[in-house]
Formats: sequence, C-alpha cells, structure tokens
Amino acid sequence: GDYLMLSDSNLGSNKSSLNIAETVNQNIIINSSGSANESLTVVRKHNGSNTWPDGVNTNFLRVLLPLPAQIDSPGLTPQVMSGKTSVAYWQNTNPGAVSQSVVNYHRDDAVNTSGDSFEYDITIQKQPGIVSYNWNLYLVYPEGWKPQNVEGYDANNRQIYMNQTISKDS
Repeated sequence: GDYLMLSDSNLGSNKSSLNIAETVNQNIIINSSGSANESLTVVRKHNGSNTWPDGVNTNFLRVLLPLPAQIDSPGLTPQVMSGKTSVAYWQNTNPGAVSQSVVNYHRDDAVNTSGDSFEYDITIQKQPGIVSYNWNLYLVYPEGWKPQNVEGYDANNRQIYMNQTISKDS
C-alpha cells in the first residue's frame, strides 16, 4: 500500500508553529500496468504576526513515503529511513504568507491490476504534537475500471476525490 508521514521541525527558536495551517494535496495516477505517478503538494499558511514569540516559521520538513518510491523532483535526494523512502528540505513561511512545496515520485507495481479488481490502500501517520492538518486525495484510476464502495467519484474523468482532516493515524 501507499504511505505518508510529514515531520515538521521548527528550528527558528520561536513559537510560530502554533500559527501554521497546513494542507496536503496528494495527486495519484494509477496506470493500467499498476504503476503509480504521484505528486505531493504541501501548502503552509502562516496566520501569525511578526511579534515575539511569533515570527518566521523556519521549518525543516521530512516527508516519508513507501520504500519503493522513486523521487522524480530535481534537487531532492532520497534516503532510506525506518524502512521508508525519505526526502527532507526547508519550507520556511513568513507571517501572513503562504509557502508551497512539491514532491513528485513514482512507484512501480503500486497495485496489482492483473485480476478483475484491485485495492488501493494508504496509511497516513500523523506526527505526534501536531493537532491536525487538511489532506486532499485526487486519485485517477485506469481506464476500463470502475470504483466499488466509493462515494462521489467522477466517472467521466476516472477520478476519486477525498478530503479528510488528519488528527490521528489513518
């Protein structure tokens, strides 16, 4: 299955993390071969001020993905960490501003499409200490397939959309 964990580290010696609203958009295209092309966008909005103890959110972000994930974004060097593929980078956000980062990756054999059906599972692990963040999934499934036990999918565009507030491991 798929896996996602974000680990934010505020290294700016202030309390700006309390004023950050984070939204994660995960776009996944599953090909008929079972491979998946994925794009993860992290949007961080700083709702605070520049008055102490608030200030610039100096954030070192580590993204953990399934171990077979192959990173396609230039400038990001993958590491293996706790049996996962990991990339890390700075995503700093000024008070009143919005920052955005994108990690593109692919996975060969993400799902087994050789039978009459396949399942797509994702585990989202929430960082301890983070109250919650918004997560949006946009999944495009292969042509000729029809979702089962899914509400609100777009059959014309072969797309499933889900929105969830991540407040615990899911």
